[in-house]
Amino acid sequence: MASKRGSKSSGSTPKPSVNLTVGIVGDGGVGKTCLLLAYLSGKCPAEYMPGPADWHSEYDHLTRHPVKLEQDGVQVSMNMVDTCGLDEYQKLREKVCSSADVFLLCFDVTSSASLERVRDQWIPEVKEYNSSAAFVLVATKCDERIKAQMEGKPTSATVSFAQAKAAAQEMGAHTYCETSAKNKTGLKKVFEEAATAGVKNALPPKTGDEQNGCVVS
Repeated sequence: MASKRGSKSSGSTPKPSVNLTVGIVGDGGVGKTCLLLAYLSGKCPAEYMPGPADWHSEYDHLTRHPVKLEQDGVQVSMNMVDTCGLDEYQKLREKVCSSADVFLLCFDVTSSASLERVRDQWIPEVKEYNSSAAFVLVATKCDERIKAQMEGKPTSATVSFAQAKAAAQEMGAHTYCETSAKNKTGLKKVFEEAATAGVKNALPPKTGDEQNGCVVS
């Protein structure tokens, strides 16, 4: 679960720090693992067997260390938990996601059914793991929608930005992000938003005096 601790700093106010566990969930085949590996490596993996990244030893050097970044003035360390989206792996997901502080709920932008599954399957499931955890709604494979638009093909089968944005608000998501692992777009923003959501839950809001740089004691 989220934890906070002060960082040492000589002659200055130490920055707060937070440890977060980020669970990545969604239907099988929507591109969860590809999203994570593209973010960690900077390139879309050419091919890999289905299943979470930590099932494949060749990606150990990417997944065994937490992601570290500074977000909103807080030092954030995020442990990524990739999951298998098949229904029969629910018990395994429960085991690995029970300590998650933030979730990335992923759907394939070319499949409206995968967005419906976020509403009907994934939100109820992650609420069982942590009812107070924030989540980010994440669209994957957005390059396919752009490709269809450029080629003049019908886009009625894809989920539009407006539809997904409205769904995110209805579902109570922290925010909505669009990504393409293939084009390496939107990846950084997803994990920055996950950090922001986790920090918001983990740390108390600043008072007016703290925001102005003053601490009243």
